[in-house]
Amino acid sequence: MELEKWMLEINQIVDKHELRILRNVVNDRIKVVGHMVKYSLDRGDIVMVEGGRKIGKEEGTIVKLNRTRAVVNINGTDWNVPFSMITKQ
Repeated sequence: MELEKWMLEINQIVDKHELRILRNVVNDRIKVVGHMVKYSLDRGDIVMVEGGRKIGKEEGTIVKLNRTRAVVNINGTDWNVPFSMITKQ
C-alpha cells in the first residue's frame, strides 16, 4: 500500500526541522479537506464524528451548519464539531 510506504519513509526522517515542516503540511491539508467536507453536508445528514478523548468515533445527525463548525446531535446532545472531524456516511 502507498500509505505503508509513506509511513516507512517518514520513520526514516531524523531531522526535526523536516518533521516540523511535514507536520505543518499535513495539518494544512487536514484543514483543506475539512473545508471541502463542509460543502457536501446538509441539515439532517448522518455523519461519523471522529473526535478526541471524549467522543471517540460516534454517529450523529447534522443539526446546523455554521461557518467553521457543524452542530451535530450525538445521542441526544448537540456538539459543535470542526468540519475536519466529520465524515459523511
